[in-house]
Amino acid sequence: MRYQRDADPHVTAGRMVDLSENAAAFLIAEDNHVEPGERVFVRLTHPMVSGGLFTIQDVRRYAKVLRVDPDGDGQRRVAVGFTPPLDYNPVGDAVPAHGGTMIL
Repeated sequence: MRYQRDADPHVTAGRMVDLSENAAAFLIAEDNHVEPGERVFVRLTHPMVSGGLFTIQDVRRYAKVLRVDPDGDGQRRVAVGFTPPLDYNPVGDAVPAHGGTMIL
């Protein structure tokens, strides 16, 4: 996942850890500065199986930073909200396994 702050030419990479139609969460280095309420442009790609077909989804849109929390090991967890929500369910055909892990 990559994000860019308004009026900032630098693009910052983070590791996506959660995704739904309404929001995404990702980890960034502690020295990257983004604040709740900020508008950021995000780009993320993720695999998905839907209707038995494998695809790679590419999402590019503005999002609002909802939370920024310390996550340990010099990282911060950033949650962003999508308005409007994504027009598909990123889980696709996956079903929750015991413990909440998604499997296909």
